[in-house]
Amino acid sequence: MDETEIRRQLPFIRQVYQFEELDSTNDYAKSLVKKAQMEAAENIHFPALILAIKQTKGRGRRGKSWYSSEDSLTFSIIWETSTLPAGKIPFALKSGLWLAEEFNRLGSKDYCQVKWPNDVMAAEKKISGLLVEQVMQKESFTILGCGINVNNSFSGELGHIDRTSLSEQLGHQFDKTEVLIRVCQSWMAGLQFENNASLQEFHTRFEQLDFLVGRWLVVQVGDSKVQGRYAGLGPNGEIQLKDDGKMRIISNGSILNFGPAMT
Repeated sequence: MDETEIRRQLPFIRQVYQFEELDSTNDYAKSLVKKAQMEAAENIHFPALILAIKQTKGRGRRGKSWYSSEDSLTFSIIWETSTLPAGKIPFALKSGLWLAEEFNRLGSKDYCQVKWPNDVMAAEKKISGLLVEQVMQKESFTILGCGINVNNSFSGELGHIDRTSLSEQLGHQFDKTEVLIRVCQSWMAGLQFENNASLQEFHTRFEQLDFLVGRWLVVQVGDSKVQGRYAGLGPNGEIQLKDDGKMRIISNGSILNFGPAMT
């Protein structure tokens, strides 16, 4: 990928680390934070961007694997948490919304939606996933990991029938450097916008791209499984499930299954 262009277009990124192959960009990011704090390394600066052409042991929430090939885009950004706007909505959910909005601008149609808590979907299939991790050393750091299926072809791959890519959805190949730059710019615009935006405006934008509307869900919450009809996003980014007249609010969980959208 074109590191010179990345630095030119993303001036807020103070350092770029690019690798042909990594186990996990988030794991490398955590080791970088530890090195910067424990060794007081003066040559490490944040925000920092970690890129891997190929990632062999990537993971999502709750340890789910995310394998990436050269057709994918896999990266992590490290922020000092104190530099991010404080807010009630989880960072992964906000980032997912901004990501889906940017994908839709790439395609001139709203083909992407946000799936709580950290996925972007297209045509009922996963096109991108996010993983946010907090690291506390002497200071707090926030790591945002992102995997995007850019030029992948999943047609006919039985093990990947639940995945799709930008190229499959829009019918042409993409320059991964350009996609990376546009995504990071959209996140920075979102962070700057958030300083002045109302919570209601976030909910309005989210509702327009909410993948879960009208679906029956099975959600893993701790050691239990909860199910019900999705009843919208809560005020602080929770999901609300309704079953047999009872409302359940879930702030931390993992969706195991979802049914078709019903109007």
